[in-house]
Amino acid sequence: MSKKVTLFLIFIFFAVPSSAQNNSIPIYDVDGYCEESAKKSANTDASPNNPGMAISIVKNLCIRQEQYNYNFLVSMWSEASEKIKSECLAMVERTNPTYGPIPIYTILADCIAPRLQIERISHDQKFRY
Repeated sequence: MSKKVTLFLIFIFFAVPSSAQNNSIPIYDVDGYCEESAKKSANTDASPNNPGMAISIVKNLCIRQEQYNYNFLVSMWSEASEKIKSECLAMVERTNPTYGPIPIYTILADCIAPRLQIERISHDQKFRY
């Protein structure tokens, strides 16, 4: 590949506006996150004969919660402004000093929903017949 083509491709990659980059909901490794979370938080003393069962229950609850919040995000993502998406994505992807990055849909939904609600009610409302 020529140097000009390479430079052009690099320019195109970095020239894409952030609004275009935030058009779709990010894909996070929910299974991996929930597996690790379950291993850290499952009370294996609750079922000493089968500690794997406690981990499995916590993992399944985590996945269920993430699926619910992902579906909730789908319903509001296109309405959220680029500003809201950028702020919330930055917050979710920020590294937590204790746990590291926590890119999960529950936190993203908890960030977007109230900001979107404020954005909705801050616009002038008109009664319609």
